[in-house]
Amino acid sequence: MSALASDTLAGLLKLNDLNNADINVTDLLQAAPVVAALAAVPASQGGTKHNYMKETGATGAAFRDVNTGILNAASQDLQVSVDLKFIDGSFTRDVALADAYKAGRAAYMEKEVMRSIRNLFASLEKNILQGTGGVTGTGFTGFPDSTAVDALSDTMVVNSGGDGGQSVWMARTAEDAVAIIAGNDGRIDFNYDPDKLVYIQTVASATPANVRGYMALAAALSGYFGMQYGNIYGLGRIANVNTTSGHTLTDA
Repeated sequence: MSALASDTLAGLLKLNDLNNADINVTDLLQAAPVVAALAAVPASQGGTKHNYMKETGATGAAFRDVNTGILNAASQDLQVSVDLKFIDGSFTRDVALADAYKAGRAAYMEKEVMRSIRNLFASLEKNILQGTGGVTGTGFTGFPDSTAVDALSDTMVVNSGGDGGQSVWMARTAEDAVAIIAGNDGRIDFNYDPDKLVYIQTVASATPANVRGYMALAAALSGYFGMQYGNIYGLGRIANVNTTSGHTLTDA
């Protein structure tokens, strides 16, 4: 039997089938354990940009002999700027479908909202682990994109020597190390009202009589996110791991 979309009449008929068990079962791998484990901090600018200072040069402290000076060196700092990216899980559903759901309009939207939230965080984690090359749209700088570990010659990269490009990541996560940055003061915008309807126009025309549309329920679910990596020793990578002899992940 083929899958049916939840925003179609055929899909709704299946959802309303009283012979179905009242459980949630999914084939989708949408858990986000890495997101849950990482530290998360609000963006320094409160909006869509995060800046922080990273010390890159040491002072002149040293042992010296009597009557012998030391280098009068000042420490050096580099400003790091992180551009956050917008992730959007917003959607609309025809009110005719929502009102026909066996548990009511609010329950239908709650089900759809929870699925959208789950997918949003799964997409966030995919961006972290696969970088901009693994996501649709414009993502942020994920682990593979970090300049400290994007080349096999980098200090924090160990090359296993296998083929296939699989990597194992090790991160020190803290407010001053590897952390998820959430824009707009760390807020995820989440707005939906089961009693508020919006008009969805399906055919645009200069003639009002030809304009078609329907009333729908809308849920806004979005936020700005990015990654902070702190110093160059916060993220490590074992590169080119596979299942062939000598290239598998071991304690060595």
